[in-house]
Amino acid sequence: MAIVVSIAVIHLMVAVVWWRTQGVILVQRVTAISSRSSAATPLLQGTGYVIARRQATVSAQVSGVLVQLLIEEGDTVKAGQVIARFDDSALRTEFKTAVVSVEAAAA
Repeated sequence: MAIVVSIAVIHLMVAVVWWRTQGVILVQRVTAISSRSSAATPLLQGTGYVIARRQATVSAQVSGVLVQLLIEEGDTVKAGQVIARFDDSALRTEFKTAVVSVEAAAA
């Protein structure tokens, strides 16, 4: 019987200690500061190379003397945009000669 009473007293003491510690709230004091603006400092600096994701090789359907280049390396272009002009005087002369030949053959 003494053992049962001893165990009951121990359980009662543990329950009282547990019950008293449950109501304890820890308070932490903090100090608030006001905000202020300052110059931003860079967090990361580095050097390196920039490489294009896509590149295209451009070629002309005819050969000739380039008289005007309308873009520079690295420029973005759209489909159908004129990027260069060739000297076409020789082609125009050939065309006129061909037209005269066709007209003479038809007459």
